Amino acid sequence: MNKYGQLAMERVHAEATERFRQIEDPETVFEQLGERIAAQVDVLANTLEETSATTGEGYLDRVGRLGTVLRQAEEIAMHEALAEYLPTQDEQDEQDEVPSRERIDELIADLQARRDELPTAEFQAELSRLQGLYR
Repeated sequence: MNKYGQLAMERVHAEATERFRQIEDPETVFEQLGERIAAQVDVLANTLEETSATTGEGYLDRVGRLGTVLRQAEEIAMHEALAEYLPTQDEQDEQDEVPSRERIDELIADLQARRDELPTAEFQAELSRLQGLYR
């Protein structure tokens, strides 16, 4: 497996664990994905290099520009290849906003422990909000 396949597999495993578990043969899937990413990086890097070339640049300027082009091509190719595996921003926002059932239970227990410190209306409103978070 090439570096792109390994990076993709690690990222999906870390950021979309449930989707990763559903992949029957992750080694093969990410090996093939890594090969596709590498091919796309080559195409993108060549295209970006052609459009960014300048006349009269020195050796170090050219090395720096080509390094930047390669990193941009890798970022684009990885992003596009992982789109089907990673949650969309909306899905991620939804996951980030809703605490787990255990956390909701903890928050409710903390709220109930402070019941005497809060006005009744505020307590009831917060309790209703927390209970509404259960999926």
